[in-house]
Amino acid sequence: MFGHHLVHSGRLVVWMTESRSLGVVVNNKQNFSLVSFDTGLQELSKAATELLQVIKDVTGFVLEPAAIRRTAKANRDARILEAKTDVEVARIRAQVLDSLSAEEVIKYCNASSILLNAASKVSESAPVRNIDPDWLLLFVDKAKLITDVQMQELWARVLAGEAAVPGSFSKRTVEFLRTLNADDARAFSLACRFAPLLDGEPWLFVYYDNIGFYKEHDLEFWMLSHLDDIGLIRFDYLGGGFTARIETVHAGLVYGGSKYEMRFPVKFSGELSVGSAILTRSGRELHRLVEHQAVDGFCEYVFGRWKRQCIDVTRVD
Repeated sequence: MFGHHLVHSGRLVVWMTESRSLGVVVNNKQNFSLVSFDTGLQELSKAATELLQVIKDVTGFVLEPAAIRRTAKANRDARILEAKTDVEVARIRAQVLDSLSAEEVIKYCNASSILLNAASKVSESAPVRNIDPDWLLLFVDKAKLITDVQMQELWARVLAGEAAVPGSFSKRTVEFLRTLNADDARAFSLACRFAPLLDGEPWLFVYYDNIGFYKEHDLEFWMLSHLDDIGLIRFDYLGGGFTARIETVHAGLVYGGSKYEMRFPVKFSGELSVGSAILTRSGRELHRLVEHQAVDGFCEYVFGRWKRQCIDVTRVD
């Protein structure tokens, strides 16, 4: 089960398995497998390498895979790492694991997992050197605290998205992500199934007067209330709801991979009722990371409501 020890003390053991994962054992108890170095042990793409270099230049955070490749170069076909001498062990410890604190090792592994995953998602054309240094410092600092595997995946998508289009995610959203847990993410993902793109912007269409429709598709009232509490949406089920301002006589709608054209009547007020909930800024930014699974009957339901307002919707793709 255990592979090659990187650091060994009375309290802490950091080890690399033959299946290319870095793990931590504290007080003789295996905590978890923290980092998979499958990507790191292969040749990184130019964009991925550049992103990791930017991270190093800005934050001083040194990722382990390069050191592992150098150390294990002669043996990579047989083992991930083989520290042949005490000097090698000491060098690795000095470069990467400069503290024998279990908390610090875990933080290092958390961030490494996220950063390596993000690097693997970056396209070759990504302008990674345009990432705001202050944003990157904040991101890496907060990433060290994320241990949940599902949340690490979300954080990796955020960094990859920021690398692709700098400015996509605000520092406030990064701060907010630190408080988000897997249950929050699941509730948000369920809500986003009812959030098509209206002229390129995500809008929730949740009409509380027919909340039963949404419950049938697993979106419960308490989830909407909770998402409001944590700041991903605003939920006003007692008031008049929210509207989207429409400046033209037609608008584009994208949902479930299909495109639609909305045509408004000549005397249209310009205010489209979108229901009882809207996304906050952080919600809009995180919406793009969610895999949007279309809900059966959603378009028919919403388009039927709009039809009563003389708004025609036509599929165009």
